[in-house]
Amino acid sequence: MAGDNLLEIRQLTVKVDGKEILHGIDLSIKTGETHVMFGPNGGGKTTLLMAIMGFPRYRVTRGSITFGGRDITKLTLDERARLGIGISFQRPPVVRGVKTRDMVTACFREGQGEEAVSQLAEKTNLTDFLDRDINYWRRYTRYAGGRAVGSSSPTPAISWTMLMPAPAMLCVMAE
Repeated sequence: MAGDNLLEIRQLTVKVDGKEILHGIDLSIKTGETHVMFGPNGGGKTTLLMAIMGFPRYRVTRGSITFGGRDITKLTLDERARLGIGISFQRPPVVRGVKTRDMVTACFREGQGEEAVSQLAEKTNLTDFLDRDINYWRRYTRYAGGRAVGSSSPTPAISWTMLMPAPAMLCVMAE
């Protein structure tokens, strides 16, 4: 693997519910690159993303997934998330009654409080959204944490910035 690859997939074969969906997939993504997958429904895009993330239903039967120079093929979903791999849905489900502030506070490690939440919201230019219901917005685009963020909710932008170690990779899935 070249030292500048963020993600390296070699000969990946994935089964879902006993059925082989992906066979012999190779993919290299260099640090700083952006890749987009297009294809028909049922073409394996979601299966690849779910396998990279480590969802147990998506069983890797052959090949390897290397992230940031580390083989993550056998790591659990939560171990991969701690490395900076994440999935966000383009249109997250509507959740009423839970404020963005509550969700962000719940994601912080124990001992971090309101000051840390406020600092993060300020850093991502999303202070205005802290007291609004999560995922219940009109579409917006803002400049957050050094990158343009378009979403139907500011929650992914705040969450991702908060949890993002370096290196990091975010997959946004369209439904």
